[in-house]
Amino acid sequence: MAMRASLVHRGLVPNRGFTLIELCIATAMGAILLLSLSDVAALATSSKRKLSSAMETQAQAAFVAQRLRLAAQAATVASLRNNTSGDTGGWLSPRRFCINGNKALVETQESDTGCGGTDVIADSVSRLTVAPPSGQTAVDAASVEVTVVLNLPDGTTGPTITQIVRIKGLLE
Repeated sequence: MAMRASLVHRGLVPNRGFTLIELCIATAMGAILLLSLSDVAALATSSKRKLSSAMETQAQAAFVAQRLRLAAQAATVASLRNNTSGDTGGWLSPRRFCINGNKALVETQESDTGCGGTDVIADSVSRLTVAPPSGQTAVDAASVEVTVVLNLPDGTTGPTITQIVRIKGLLE
């Protein structure tokens, strides 16, 4: 053992391991690599969140369109009157769709004029309008044009749903 120590001391047997400089360089390179990977992971997470919220809003839009179409097809309009913005009024009687104070689209009964129903069919709705198609009056319209504008979770305007649906109650 004493002989080996003297050979190492003279430089005849190479040292094993890394020098301090080599360890510092390797640590710095590893840190740079980890930082770049964390940026990529953060970007991927952000993109996934935006995409999933947009997909959720699109699914809500499809559901709203389906509910409004079914309500319009089953409607028996008792009276033709102007409705306020954000409310279907008497158009889709006996159902009423309205935007409550939380900006949610609520399906309720026609008698619920305060929009106090609890059947929320979409969140973050900025506009709901129901009117005869352009060029027609409420008296001669056999259909109704329904427009709903949804907002994305970040507050920006999302999809706009506009559909013209025939109302059987207008002709009966």
